[in-house]
Amino acid sequence: MKTFVYRLKALEGPEKGKSWLLTGDRFTLGRGKDNVLCIIDMAASKNHCEIIRSGDHYYLKDLRSRNGTWLNGVKLTAKQLYDIPPGAEIKMGSSILHVSMEEVDEDEFADLDQDTMEAEGGGAGLGSPTAYMGLAEGHGEGRLRKMKERTIPFTLDSGRNVAGIYKVLSIIGATADKRYLMDKTVELTLELVGAERGFLFLAEDLDRGSLLPGVARTMQAEGQIPIESISRSVINQALAEGSSILSSDVPADQRFVGSDSLISYAIQSVICAPIKSRDEVLGLLYFDSTSTTKVLRREDLDLITALGIQVGIIMENMDLISGYHGIVVSFGAVMVRLLEARYQGYAGHSERVASLSLAMADALGMSPKGKESLHLAALLHDVGQFAVPPEILNREGKLTDQELLLVRSHPEAGRRAFGGVTTFDRAVEGILHHHERIDGSGYPAGLSGEAIPLPARIIAVAECFDALVSPRPHRGPVTAEQALREILKLGGIFYDLNVVRALHQAIQEGRIMVKEGKGA
Repeated sequence: MKTFVYRLKALEGPEKGKSWLLTGDRFTLGRGKDNVLCIIDMAASKNHCEIIRSGDHYYLKDLRSRNGTWLNGVKLTAKQLYDIPPGAEIKMGSSILHVSMEEVDEDEFADLDQDTMEAEGGGAGLGSPTAYMGLAEGHGEGRLRKMKERTIPFTLDSGRNVAGIYKVLSIIGATADKRYLMDKTVELTLELVGAERGFLFLAEDLDRGSLLPGVARTMQAEGQIPIESISRSVINQALAEGSSILSSDVPADQRFVGSDSLISYAIQSVICAPIKSRDEVLGLLYFDSTSTTKVLRREDLDLITALGIQVGIIMENMDLISGYHGIVVSFGAVMVRLLEARYQGYAGHSERVASLSLAMADALGMSPKGKESLHLAALLHDVGQFAVPPEILNREGKLTDQELLLVRSHPEAGRRAFGGVTTFDRAVEGILHHHERIDGSGYPAGLSGEAIPLPARIIAVAECFDALVSPRPHRGPVTAEQALREILKLGGIFYDLNVVRALHQAIQEGRIMVKEGKGA
């Protein structure tokens, strides 16, 4: 009987060409010899990151490393778990490790009297670059620590299945867009198993009694897919049992005698597998075919079942991250409301700047993860004004040089407030640099051009636009058209011209609405 485990292979770095089979449940990585996987890379931290296996899932956690741990080009927040899809690349120090999934004979694997992981590509003597396990107490030189967990809830009977899962997860594993995840899962699985139709149902819709799929695909892609052609009995059984269902010969299957949907539409084979995470069913994958020559079989069921579990953990992580982000944003909104209550004419300014920034980010094609960071930075961009006395910002007359310096210190005060708080790491550069100017005349660092982080360039335009269309103690508001003209004049001088064009586009497309006298 076959199962699968992950393998790491060094693509770059001092250990380039070497690979390690991960057969245990916990692996620390770093240049220190006390790590389970010791990589002699001076750019890596002594204890850099950790890989944790739970059942059939592998997770990556940064251990507050000096240079950070990167998964598919995204820097990880320290001490948080991230799901590792097959095909991923992990960067630690100067080393890049490729993750692949490998079939293993479970019986032979269980009989091997090795105490853990297998390394290939070099010797593993004590102190050598590949002596990554360290020495377990009471064992001789080269003896490896014992790792036990290797229980897999399904089998993979062919290399085709391993390659199929690898293909799907390498495409969807790094996305932060749930809609893309769902669409691509069905599209790619439909292609892999050769079914005629594929559907993805969300549990929240099914719980309401709706049989409307979240995703529906057909190989013919012609016309609408009738809802009545989907077997409610198959779906209900998969939901009730929380397990996969296969029928390779529907007409002869006694379980579905009298199923009008399957018989009326001449369905010959059907698979329904739960999208599952931590024993909770998040949805269902459903594939069927009318073909009598291309029948869905056991190996297709194994592949779809495996994908359902992997997709489930990705979806759960997305929901957790989204919920956590929502809490942080709500906390930030409360903070800025308290701040803005101190200043005349500033009520709602930060939330409007955040909304404007997201509208421009959409026009610029920014990624969902980038927009999350931008949203937080825009919302908190002026939080450093807590350090500025209200009477200074509320004054209508000219400020003294000393008062002006105090006002201009607010980006740095904002950075100090959130610097070192990992939750706000990606937002800090937007907070710190939103008063920089393209020609280098801004503050606090005098950055110019693309040296200014993109979030800061976007916030700068959003803040200027909202300031112009909102009333201030010393002047009234201008119209959106007037504000846009003023900002266009400064495009390429103070403001990034591409960002200014994105503002223009967002206004033209109706994504930015301005209420006269009340800001955007």
